[in-house]
Amino acid sequence: MLELVASGTTDTVYDAPVWISIAATAVGAVEGSLMALDEPDADIVGMAVLAACLGFGGGIVRDVLCGELPPAALRDPAYLVTVILCTLGVWLAHHLIRRLGSVLYVLDALVLGLFGVVGAQQALLVGLPTVSAILLGAIVSVSGGILADLLSQRRPAIVQAGPPYATASLVGVIWYVLAVRELGVDANVAAAVAVGLVLGLRVVADRLGVTTPRADAVTGDHFARLRSVLADRVSIRRHHEPDAADEDR
Repeated sequence: MLELVASGTTDTVYDAPVWISIAATAVGAVEGSLMALDEPDADIVGMAVLAACLGFGGGIVRDVLCGELPPAALRDPAYLVTVILCTLGVWLAHHLIRRLGSVLYVLDALVLGLFGVVGAQQALLVGLPTVSAILLGAIVSVSGGILADLLSQRRPAIVQAGPPYATASLVGVIWYVLAVRELGVDANVAAAVAVGLVLGLRVVADRLGVTTPRADAVTGDHFARLRSVLADRVSIRRHHEPDAADEDR
């Protein structure tokens, strides 16, 4: 029975909507190729490796966690072809792409949004609970970036204080899961709104200089001040409360 259910879901996972998975792969591959250009000694093979990490690394993590094996990136040649074409395109036209300014920042936000939707989409199609679908979408959205950062010997952005990264992705994933499962919104519309939310949050946070708080932002001094304020309020309240003996009089 379990085998029948698994085979039934496998045929439908990539049918609705396919454009999201392909778009996520293409955008991730372009971002990975551009990241390779920042490495001092990277060659075309290095570009392809980072493009693959960001292009379908998240999709492979998604399929492994959902038990869809072998992963779609290995079963469907469209994913590999997309990564190769994007890598070659960036290699040949990276000077023109660089002129677009903050293109890498925008691509990073798009990758977060698209892969968050891709992960949540499959989680819903295989029948995972709402909370699990949100968790899977958040994991998938950042997993490709983590792989690329580790290969480039950089600390993954998700473990550093800075502009909202996983937080922005989580907002988009929550919207997508609730919109599709609870509100009955069309998957394409919900996906477009989710990606727009992630991109908008990243851009607004960048413009306003919003960053995630450091792990050591709250110190013992904060708790000492809080205890002092609470003690003062309790003391003032007791001072103004009428004495029980005076009320009896």
